[in-house]
Amino acid sequence: GRAHHEARRIVDHQEGVLGHDDLVARHGDVGGGRGGNAVDPEPSLLIADEPTTALDVSIQAQITALLRHTCRSRGAAVMLVTHDMGVIAETADRVAVMYAGRIVETGPVETIIRAPRHPYTKGLIGSIPTLTGDRDTLTPIPGAVPPLSDMPRGCAFHPRCTLADTLCQQTRPEMRAAGVSIAACHHLEAEHMR
Repeated sequence: GRAHHEARRIVDHQEGVLGHDDLVARHGDVGGGRGGNAVDPEPSLLIADEPTTALDVSIQAQITALLRHTCRSRGAAVMLVTHDMGVIAETADRVAVMYAGRIVETGPVETIIRAPRHPYTKGLIGSIPTLTGDRDTLTPIPGAVPPLSDMPRGCAFHPRCTLADTLCQQTRPEMRAAGVSIAACHHLEAEHMR
């Protein structure tokens, strides 16, 4: 019926941007032949999980343009799941930064990128190379993310954090206001001063 026709139109449009083989490789069979599969022709929320990973820059630009166009033309929101801060800066209005499966900071993208409040977010932004930056200015985050099966007590980031103290080791911080952002850190005031 009408819903199937509209779903096919959406898939055809996406195939025009990506190509059928790329669309199938990224999202599986789009033929709709299996029972139980349904496509909402007018979703209010699109979830894009790593939509630009391993794509060249020109294809990334096409994907981000398609997401922006879809949002504007349909009044839909996009939840973009990605590790690519460039795509976030280019596409999103708000960002939620996660560490070890938990949101540690959320707020307007411009604020998070210019003035991150959580030590992990600050380290994440500091570890991204820039075209104008000197290689010596990159600040890698020491250590590794703990396995989800063996999370440390308290703040999950404390083994890697320069601000960590006994409170961080014992008590998981709650999200609280940090300017226009919110963040989960016991030392937001100290971090803001750095």
